[in-house]
Amino acid sequence: YMKGIVAAIHLFKTNRARGVEIVAKYMRMRDTAAIEAQYDEYTKLINAKPYPNVKGMQNIIDYLISEGAEKARGMKAADAVDLSFVRALDESKFIDGLYR
Repeated sequence: YMKGIVAAIHLFKTNRARGVEIVAKYMRMRDTAAIEAQYDEYTKLINAKPYPNVKGMQNIIDYLISEGAEKARGMKAADAVDLSFVRALDESKFIDGLYR
């Protein structure tokens, strides 16, 4: 499953024509310049190695606590995020191999 996600990211980031088609389809856009600009932004934002953002997850938990979500109290993002799948692909050089 994770290999599929990483391969899809690779395709999107390295095949501009296909990436632009994907943006146009799923964003329901028709303006070519806007589509290409959006594609360029996405390629900057999407990491080739999609490790979960633990700090970002903790920010969400902290926000939920501040809004009174009692179930979020005591939660730690590091306990809820599993880095092992991406780490295994990264350490095996699978991801780096796609970009060679």
